[in-house]
Amino acid sequence: MERSKQVFSYKTEVDPETEIIYGHVTMMTDRKAADVPYYVISDEVFAVDEDSFADKPGVNDLLGMLEFFYTESDRLLDTVVVFPQMRDDLIRMETFSDWLQQWQRYFYLSNVKDIGFIVSHTQPESERFCMILEELGFEEMLSSEEEQQSFYFYNVTYITPVDFPNDDDGAVLQSLKDSGVDMSKPREVEFILLCPNRRSARKVAKLVELEGYEVDVDEDEEHEEFVLVCKKVIHLTHAEIVKHQHDLEEITARYEVKIDGWGAMVD
Repeated sequence: MERSKQVFSYKTEVDPETEIIYGHVTMMTDRKAADVPYYVISDEVFAVDEDSFADKPGVNDLLGMLEFFYTESDRLLDTVVVFPQMRDDLIRMETFSDWLQQWQRYFYLSNVKDIGFIVSHTQPESERFCMILEELGFEEMLSSEEEQQSFYFYNVTYITPVDFPNDDDGAVLQSLKDSGVDMSKPREVEFILLCPNRRSARKVAKLVELEGYEVDVDEDEEHEEFVLVCKKVIHLTHAEIVKHQHDLEEITARYEVKIDGWGAMVD
C-alpha cells in the first residue's frame, strides 16, 4: 500500500435553486492534487419543489435514499454530509483511514454530526472501503442489489476530549487548570439529556432552546431513548457547570429526563 503526506482544503458552493451545498476536499499527495466531492444536505432541501431536481437525476436519487433512510430509521434530519463516491487509488493509501477521521473532525467542528458514504460494490477496493468504514464506527444502513451500492452512516453525538458524567467536587476541572488550560476563556459546553420518547424529547428541546441553548436531538436505538445535546458558551468552571446542570434539572422537572453529564473541547 502507498503512504503519502497530504494537506487538505475544503471548498463549497451553494446551489440557490435547490439549497444543496456542493463541496469537495482537495488533497495534495506527493505534489498531486486529488478532489473528493461531497454534498451537504439540510432538511430545508426537502421543502424545495421536486421540479428543481428534474435535470439532476443523480441528486434526485440521493435525496430519495436519504428521505427513505431518515423516515424509516425515525431519525431527525438537521444536516448531513454525504460522499457519493471514492476513488480506488485513494482507498489504497495506507493513511486513508486517518484521512476519514480528519474529515469527520472537520465536519464535526463545522457543527455537522451526520455523515454518510455511498460505497459502490463494483469498484475493486469496495471490500477494503467497507472494512475501514466499519472500523471507524460506520454502519451499513441501506443496501441495493440492483444498484450494487450501500449507504454507510455515522452520527457523532458525544464529544470526546473532555466528557465527564460525574465531577461533583470539581476535581476534573481542577486537573485541567493544573495542566495549563486557560479556564477563564469561554467555551462551548455540551450538556447531555436523555429522554424516554420522541414526544418528550421535542418538548424538552423547545424548553431548553428558550433558555439560550442550541439543541441537537438524536435517537439512541440501542438504549431506546432520545439524546439531547444542549450547547451553550459559558466559562468552564465548577460553579458554572453546577449552575447550568441545576437550571436544566428545573427546566425539565416535569418530564422523565436524565442529565447524563457534560462535555467540552479544550486546547
